Amino acid sequence: WKEKDDWGWTLLHEVAAVGNAEAIRWVCSRSRCMTNVADKLGRTPLLTALIAGAGADAVQELLNHGEDIGEEDEVGRNAAEASILYCGADVIQIILEATKN
Repeated sequence: WKEKDDWGWTLLHEVAAVGNAEAIRWVCSRSRCMTNVADKLGRTPLLTALIAGAGADAVQELLNHGEDIGEEDEVGRNAAEASILYCGADVIQIILEATKN
């Protein structure tokens, strides 16, 4: 479960990039050791999902399983910026609400 590929991606990065909320839930239910793990570009599964344009269900599932809203990648991009650049209004709203907590 802790295996990473050449880019530093875990299984959670892979399912986050696809944006499949059910797959995210399944992976997280079997291994919490992958949340907040950064790849070689400093991207956590949450940032990976946002940059891939994931939907609200997938993003909410990652947050529910402990992804840190405050993490930044190697260029300083955080979840709020990534959501604004790559996602719809529903995801932006989820991220902005999560930053309040």
